[in-house]
Amino acid sequence: MRPLAIVLFAAVWLAVSARVNAAPPPPDARSSGGDAHQVFLGDCAWCHGATGRGTDKAPSLVGAGRAATYFQLTSGRMPAASATGRIERSTPAYSTATITALVDEVARLTGDGGPSLPTLDRAHADVADGGEVYRLNCAACHA
Repeated sequence: MRPLAIVLFAAVWLAVSARVNAAPPPPDARSSGGDAHQVFLGDCAWCHGATGRGTDKAPSLVGAGRAATYFQLTSGRMPAASATGRIERSTPAYSTATITALVDEVARLTGDGGPSLPTLDRAHADVADGGEVYRLNCAACHA
């Protein structure tokens, strides 16, 4: 009976140990409830502070605007994998709905300053005019 007790103890210990040492779920798994403030506190506040005003790890989000927040989240740059080093483009960590909610939450926390998301009227868009605007204003850095 003693070897059976040892085997059972080992099995329970391994199960508990695996659970404790398991990697946290991906951000969207934690945010399935849709509470953007909780997602912000869990994934963003570590570096940007609970109010988005910045810390010694990351800058303030005040004045960044909805466009910058949207860009950082949709390009997979945020949340950053590390507080040091270059932040690279990667697969977004959140669903479109969660990104939209986080953009709204950051705007709410920081006073909604900075550039907002542009709206496009695709029905009346002119690709040639857009190309000219790009060449005049963007191509020097983004060619």
